[in-house]
Amino acid sequence: MAAAVLVLMVGILAPPAVNAAAKAIKVKVVKKPVKVVDTTGSAIDSQAIPPLGTTQAPGSSGALAVRTYAGGGGLLGLGDCNTGTDPSIGASVNIAANPERKVTALLMTGDDASPGVIIIQAPAVTGPYPVLQFTVEPGEEVFIGLGNGLTITPSDLVFTCANPGAGNDTKFVILGQ
Repeated sequence: MAAAVLVLMVGILAPPAVNAAAKAIKVKVVKKPVKVVDTTGSAIDSQAIPPLGTTQAPGSSGALAVRTYAGGGGLLGLGDCNTGTDPSIGASVNIAANPERKVTALLMTGDDASPGVIIIQAPAVTGPYPVLQFTVEPGEEVFIGLGNGLTITPSDLVFTCANPGAGNDTKFVILGQ
């Protein structure tokens, strides 16, 4: 009986005590400058954003400029899953590790009969396991844009056809900067 009375008393007294404790918590906002470090050592660009759009939604008092990389820039490699077409173009492309280079796009054309699959590996990081895998359906062309760039560090990137061989017409192009 005493336990039941104790549970009843806790049930009656606990909500007001919790409510009083919650009201005692105060949140203080402190506006201090935040240090931002640029990894490349060059200047950081920051500017206010004015009201936006037809509704004039408020902008921000400061936004950092972030560089995005276009889908082009340069040819880093190309591959052909049909090993019988051109022996100088392999079914696997190795792009050497270089923190200054970035993969910005992958273009793929599909085989006429079956889906084409391109596997991306970073052997020094993930060993034999893929980092990414992209599929293109038969007869399609696919553009995969990597707007912020895929940095090629600390490992080489290896782009490989999942099923190379004569008759597989899947082709791929790797673009970057």
